[in-house]
Amino acid sequence: TSSLFKMEMVRGLWLNTSVPVANQPALRRNLVTVTFPGFLSSRARVAKYTGPDAVTILDHARNHPDITNTASLPPIFSTTVKNAPRLMHGVLPLPDLDELDYNNISWYSPVTWYSFSRIRLKRVITSADCLPYSTNIPALNNLGGYLDQAAALEIIKVGIAALDAPPSHTTNKKLVLFGYSRGATTFLQTSLKLEKQYADRVSMVVLEAPFDTIDGVINDSSMFPGVSRMLLNRVGNPSPADAYNMPEETHLTCPLVFITSEVDKRVPKKTTMRAIEEVRRRYPTLPVEHLELQHSMHSFMAVQDVEDRDRYIEFMESMYNKYVPDESTTSDATVDMGMGIVGAVLNTDGAADH
Repeated sequence: TSSLFKMEMVRGLWLNTSVPVANQPALRRNLVTVTFPGFLSSRARVAKYTGPDAVTILDHARNHPDITNTASLPPIFSTTVKNAPRLMHGVLPLPDLDELDYNNISWYSPVTWYSFSRIRLKRVITSADCLPYSTNIPALNNLGGYLDQAAALEIIKVGIAALDAPPSHTTNKKLVLFGYSRGATTFLQTSLKLEKQYADRVSMVVLEAPFDTIDGVINDSSMFPGVSRMLLNRVGNPSPADAYNMPEETHLTCPLVFITSEVDKRVPKKTTMRAIEEVRRRYPTLPVEHLELQHSMHSFMAVQDVEDRDRYIEFMESMYNKYVPDESTTSDATVDMGMGIVGAVLNTDGAADH
């Protein structure tokens, strides 16, 4: 029964991703968004959330140690997803995390074949126009722990630099953090632990399906938790449990926006709800918003179900209008990500093939 249910969901996903977005939101030019991907995922998969706007991936940060100097990072590819909703705006080109290697693919690694299968499936289902193959480096898979949080801080600094670069410093840009799954957990922990000088620059944190702790999500989602922990230790480098402890106090004042799905089996809703409840308990003055989708699987919340997709769009538009309103939205159907703030910060106008 479970297998038939999953097959039917995948069939529905393929059919629904062929339905154009009738109510595509206008681009909000007042927003700059930085992103953090899920487990074993490229940052390019954020294209599921950017409508017709391409997501550009830069050369790996390990080849250019100073990630904050993004102007020195050449673009290596760009991705769009057919019929994706524009939920995120002004997504900055960024390098993928160091755990992904596009240059030295090891076909002897079972993790490579797993990633290969996932990418092939997602190419077909979502009509992504460019998702290159890569090798995963297990020792760098941290799942929202200390290594990921350190990487997230550097990414946030890139976003802040974009706010301060011309012409942004004269146009009242707002910084949004967006993460899904492992990336949502990472941005949740990192944003709550930010020093005041950084926390004051963040205007919204959008978190799709974060988990509270590694043990929490394994216990809630796995039929065999012990086996799952063993496999995780083989293909990852998880941090100690205290990496997921929220601080007693936070400098963050902007809203935390959570998205869950009733049918999410990878990070069940109850796993995220524990994190939401902990945030509300520890920081009663911090704005917390929550959207619960009804029909979408973990990896495809933005695109799987047309009804959920429309609710997601409506919800995010209401969040932007409430917390980071823009009086200069445009109805352009497509956006050249080499223009405007992205080009000003990254100096890559015309460098990537969009």
